[in-house]
Order: sequence, then structure tokens, then C-alpha cells
Amino acid sequence: MSVVVLDARGALPVVLTEDDASQQRAEIAFGKTNGAIAFGMGTRGLAKRAERRPAFMATAAEAIHGPLIPVAGGILVKDQDGKIVGADSNARKLASRI
Repeated sequence: MSVVVLDARGALPVVLTEDDASQQRAEIAFGKTNGAIAFGMGTRGLAKRAERRPAFMATAAEAIHGPLIPVAGGILVKDQDGKIVGADSNARKLASRI
């Protein structure tokens, strides 16, 4: 498993990957968080949108200039006022393993 954290601009301050994780696990996690930041919504919602509008999602992936993986796992992080301050992927799952 990998955890990727992006700030509100999409900058990458943290990547954590377990020793036994598959080779591209961090890239998949990055695609989830990048999609969440780009669309301002969690990737569970993006997955539903991708089912309804696959052509749009394919085009959007090109437009955001980075990976977009519209499956559950990319979660927006908000401050107490509801402002988006970043996104993470799998952080809760990894924390439960520690």
C-alpha cells in the first residue's frame, strides 16, 4: 500500500509506501489524490461520474496534466471552515496497520 498526500495546489509533500507494495502503487495513489484535487471532490464521486460520462473523464485526464484514477480512495482534506487544504489516498487504511 502507498499513501500520497497533496496540498491544495497539488504539490506533493508526502509519499509513503510499504516495503512489500507492488511496483506502481505510489503512482496509483497519486492518480487518486491528483484527481480529487483537480475536481474538488473525492474519487468515489469521480468514479460515479466516469461511469456516466466516460468520454468526458478521458478528456479531463488529459486536461489536468497529470494522472487521474477515478476510483474510490482519493479523499479531500478540509480545514474546520470547509476549505480544501489537500487530499490523501489510503491514509486511514495505512494508519490502521501501524
